[in-house]
Amino acid sequence: MATVRRFKISKQASFCVKLFLLILAIYIVTLKIMPVSDCQSNNYLPWLMTKKHTITCDYIKPGSNDYMYYPHDGHYYSTFSPGVAFAALPVYAIPSLFIHAASSYSMEVLAKISASTMMALAGVLMFLIAFQLSRNKRTAIIITVVFSFGTGIFAMASQMLLTFTGAVLFLVLGTYCLVKGNGKNRYLIGAGFCFAYAGFCQPVNFVFLLLFGLYVLRKRWKDLPLYALGAVPPVLVLAAYNYVAFGSPFKMGDFVATSQILGGNWSVKVPLSKMWTTPLLRGLTGTLFSPSRGIFVFSPVLIFAFVGLYMLLRIKGRYTVLGYGFIGCAIVVLTSAVWWDWLGGNGFGYRVTLSAIPFLCLLLVPAMPRIKNRRWLMAVFAVLLVFSIFVQVVGYLSYDGGSWEARNLLTYKNGKYERTFNNIWSFNNNQLVWEIKSFHFYVAGPWQASEDNPARDTKLGKVLVREVKPGSVAVGVETSSPRIAVIGIVIYHPDTNQVLTNLTMSVPRGKFIAWTEPISIDETNLKMDVGVSNVGVGDEYGIQGDLNIETLLHQQEIKKQN
Repeated sequence: MATVRRFKISKQASFCVKLFLLILAIYIVTLKIMPVSDCQSNNYLPWLMTKKHTITCDYIKPGSNDYMYYPHDGHYYSTFSPGVAFAALPVYAIPSLFIHAASSYSMEVLAKISASTMMALAGVLMFLIAFQLSRNKRTAIIITVVFSFGTGIFAMASQMLLTFTGAVLFLVLGTYCLVKGNGKNRYLIGAGFCFAYAGFCQPVNFVFLLLFGLYVLRKRWKDLPLYALGAVPPVLVLAAYNYVAFGSPFKMGDFVATSQILGGNWSVKVPLSKMWTTPLLRGLTGTLFSPSRGIFVFSPVLIFAFVGLYMLLRIKGRYTVLGYGFIGCAIVVLTSAVWWDWLGGNGFGYRVTLSAIPFLCLLLVPAMPRIKNRRWLMAVFAVLLVFSIFVQVVGYLSYDGGSWEARNLLTYKNGKYERTFNNIWSFNNNQLVWEIKSFHFYVAGPWQASEDNPARDTKLGKVLVREVKPGSVAVGVETSSPRIAVIGIVIYHPDTNQVLTNLTMSVPRGKFIAWTEPISIDETNLKMDVGVSNVGVGDEYGIQGDLNIETLLHQQEIKKQN
């Protein structure tokens, strides 16, 4: 009997290893790097900890008002919690020994491998949880496919070191400890540690630590101290980091960064009430159903989670743990919906609600028997799953870190770029439709550039001017690029070096004109520097020349007349 049991365990372990390798291979096979600025500190921190033995970000040389890096005690610290960076250390450890001067590209490669490894491991854990709950291998495989390839785990979390990447892994691992452990001490301690660590990665996830604490209290109240004991180390490390980086163990980086963004300066203290300003109905409908960020638009197969919720309420006791997970999902979604920037910056789909995905997927476990027993329902499920995978493949291959946002969420008005929400529900310009219509696969790598033959695939075109208000004009530079790039424009007096205006922004793929803030129409004898960085390659180049506003205005007036 013991031999048979060992054989079954060995067979399952072999299957899990193969499953892990398969998922990992699919995640990394394209070698595509997706540069997103919010991940920069997480990309570098594992290398900095390994090679430089520091948790400061001075090496990156951030700007003094960059919301991602907080200046404190003569150093810069990441405002993003470093939990995911700590989790990435095993992948970075050996390569870091051979990287003496880190480049953005080398860090992005290691970050992608780390993120893909974490999410492949999460996929295996989802299989084990689903199998434990359903005792049906086919059901467990379906749940794993939904989670790994039909959700934002594929297009987002597996491709970059988002704070949510670490949070998702530890939420899944904590759930596995609760489901598999059956009250055993080591599993309870592990569950407490994992849910607390998910909060260490992304503070909103502390809600799961509290909710599953209530679950333990209800099921085995005498063992609650063990669960709490496991939570202590991550909480203490986070408090220590907050103290070192921000001056207080209770000061969270997310709120520090948001305060700087809304206030425009580190010294401005923005009240917490100003951070949750989106009307609930607008934010909730957008988070769930908008074709630019909607969970049930980018992953419509997750609609069946509500079938699972219905079955959970009917079959009392068997899936109780999933009920607590769903309550956590609801809190995460509601919190994100009323956040001042519920879009969550740049991302493909529902980046800021990724923490909800594991439990929405697991709710498919109680739904599957009902789905399988009805052919029409199984057909609908299959169609929605195929479409969900298709959408994520589009994001996986085509999304480049911000082209849609730069083109459709930024409006140039009175010489400034302002964030709008005009295209969130647009039929033609929403993110999902735009990415499908503008599908473009580009793999960036250092092999495309050399000292003698740089990869200058972002082209600079004409310099333009236009009057934005009486007596003032904005200067624009045409660009054309097969992927997102960064452009910098500086206009200054050559004699005094006084800067009149400067602009640094991401320019999207395709043709685009980047406009500066206004300057006086009477300014003469100016110089203009334009620099372009091809994101993902690291090549930088630019142009420099005289800027004669009167001549440019005259030329464009003649063109209009003709």
